Amino acid sequence: MVILAVLLCGAALLSHTKNWIQIERDQFKVTSGFYRNSIAFTELDSVVLVDSLPRKQRKHGFTVRGREKGVYQNLEDSTTVYVFLDRAEGPKVKLVYQDSLRLFVNYRDSLDTQALFETIQLRLPQSVN
Repeated sequence: MVILAVLLCGAALLSHTKNWIQIERDQFKVTSGFYRNSIAFTELDSVVLVDSLPRKQRKHGFTVRGREKGVYQNLEDSTTVYVFLDRAEGPKVKLVYQDSLRLFVNYRDSLDTQALFETIQLRLPQSVN
């Protein structure tokens, strides 16, 4: 039983070590352990590359060794912020959808983050950005 518990804890830890991102024809999906989100491209209000996050308070999530994952509350306007950062420093893709929800995502490598940003922009309806 102890071995099973250790294996389950190890699997949970490994599932949070990186973001698993899928770009499908009509939506963006990101998963990291227990945290996941999917957004239809038609729901996006804006997509920008930013260097920092807003001031926020953790609802649930974690920060470990430069990784930050979870659900937060923006302290400036009380909106919900979803965070999927494989690296706290460096550029982050900020997606705003359904008027006020925000999702921040990046990879450990800033070039991969830039490529993700460009890929999402290509999928956007003409009215966005």
